[in-house]
Amino acid sequence: MYERVARRFVDEMLTSEPGQVLKLADAFEVFRSFLRKRALADMKRSEFKAVVGPMITSNFNDGPRNDLAEDGKSGVRGWKNVRLLQSASDDN
Repeated sequence: MYERVARRFVDEMLTSEPGQVLKLADAFEVFRSFLRKRALADMKRSEFKAVVGPMITSNFNDGPRNDLAEDGKSGVRGWKNVRLLQSASDDN
């Protein structure tokens, strides 16, 4: 059910950008906004990781990581060299 909207999310909302970090939490929130905008049922974070994660890995040749650093924090979960084109608040 979510595969088409997940593919659209990855293709339209993400871009490759060296040095950027796409946090799992941020990607999940924007994806949930994507679902709400399309009047689709919400998704659990584990489902998001299972459906969207492999698509991000395939598109950007980088698997999910647990060792990223951002804003002085280490151990951030997400993808390196990937950036969101807009935030969840921009998608409303």
